[in-house]
Amino acid sequence: MTGPCVRRPEDRWSSAMRAWLAARLPEPAYHPVSDGPAHPEVLVPQRLEAAGIDIDYETLVAPALVAELKRVCSSCTHVENCTHDFGFADANERLAEYCPNTPAIDDLMIERAIGKTV
Repeated sequence: MTGPCVRRPEDRWSSAMRAWLAARLPEPAYHPVSDGPAHPEVLVPQRLEAAGIDIDYETLVAPALVAELKRVCSSCTHVENCTHDFGFADANERLAEYCPNTPAIDDLMIERAIGKTV
């Protein structure tokens, strides 16, 4: 999947604006999950978990889908953002803004919500 990436509005803020806000806003709850960029074998299960999807079940019933998610993840340029965003409670919403797997994961969430299996 190629095309323009979606950026968060805060990506365009100046360092002065960031400093001003940091001094006035409480720190979000952040719990790091890794010390650095991770591999798709780690990121895809975390991404599915953040979306409320059981990776073990998906690996059994849809191994080709899981393999495709990992392939797409391996070519993504947002690995550091992704690794960082997993530390937040709202990881799924943060990741949805730039993750190239978002459309497939959204479809999977809908299919599982209505009880559809592969």
